[in-house]
Amino acid sequence: MKKQRKKSIVRIFLLLIVIPIYIFTNLSWHQIYYYTHSQKTDKRLTPIVVIYNLGEIMFKPKRETDGKYEYVYPGNAINYHESDSFSYSFVGGQGFSRLHTSVGVFNRNDNTRISFELDPKLKIKYIIQFYPNNITEEKPTPEDQAMVDRYVKQLTDHVLETRVTPPIFNIQWLYDLTFDEKKVLHLEDE
Repeated sequence: MKKQRKKSIVRIFLLLIVIPIYIFTNLSWHQIYYYTHSQKTDKRLTPIVVIYNLGEIMFKPKRETDGKYEYVYPGNAINYHESDSFSYSFVGGQGFSRLHTSVGVFNRNDNTRISFELDPKLKIKYIIQFYPNNITEEKPTPEDQAMVDRYVKQLTDHVLETRVTPPIFNIQWLYDLTFDEKKVLHLEDE
């Protein structure tokens, strides 16, 4: 009788340890899914959540439908090869206290590369153009921001369509209960 009681106590103790660990990992590994399905979130900010949580989907390999997208891990980048001569990529920062991201555009025809360095809200901070014999820094224009927004939307929409899957045990109610926009978007330092 005492052995069974001890076994029961050990089982309960293990269960009390396992449940919080599972809840934490479920909420963190499915952050993008929960954010996009929550009634409390601002869907216009979804690209920020997708970019900051690229690592979530990087270790889940999935065959791409059109072959133009390439996921790079480590490095948390998505490359999109529009044609043989034109491609762009999105690099999401990780391991920094603040989000550090950039969009790079590469044109093989004239051997140029443009890097748009972005702030945590995905607004252009500055632009660096790499030419074969020259490197220049330029100020962003509204047209540049519109182009970057278009690229970011295309890449993040692809992530949402092909890589984000529902968790086995959906705890959306708990995510909604504990939702904190500043924490999720990693903007608490601003």
